[in-house]
Amino acid sequence: MVQINLLPWREKLREESQKEFLVLLGIAAGIAIFFLGLVFIIVNGKINRVADVNTYLQAQTALLDVKIAQIQDIKSKRADLIARRKVLQQLQIQRVSIVHLLEQVVYKVPDGIYLTKLDKKGAQLTVSGVAESNTRVSEFMQSIEASRWISNPRLTQIKADDTQGSDSKIRNFEITMTEHLPDIAHLAKGGNNGT
Repeated sequence: MVQINLLPWREKLREESQKEFLVLLGIAAGIAIFFLGLVFIIVNGKINRVADVNTYLQAQTALLDVKIAQIQDIKSKRADLIARRKVLQQLQIQRVSIVHLLEQVVYKVPDGIYLTKLDKKGAQLTVSGVAESNTRVSEFMQSIEASRWISNPRLTQIKADDTQGSDSKIRNFEITMTEHLPDIAHLAKGGNNGT
């Protein structure tokens, strides 16, 4: 019988299949490396994009911080200007009010009353004078009540004038009253005509 040695053929087949396996393994490794490189590039690109967005946002935040500081500065200046405007308006009212106050006192004094002293402390006004009778003092107080600039008259003192004799009807009096400053809008409309 003829004997055939199959060992070299099997050996050759094993070598070929081993080569084939190594080639396939190399191809698989190459494909894996390719995909890993692709994933690395994509992830790295996204990381770079996020870093760029963060840089942009930080720059915009810095710009907004500067603008917010400017806005706060403008608000502070605006508040200062409003405060100054209020002070100026108050000074304007006070400047006008003293004229109107004196005008009101003069025009509200009825015949038979002579003022001897006028004292103003804040909004409180004290008037001293001489009257022919108690009725004249009462008329004076009623005319003050009708005024828009002064009100709330209170008679603090009234007594007979001792220098004229015991039957004299002349009375010395003292009245306190309150000054009222009108609102700024009323003055701006020209409503400072003193009624």
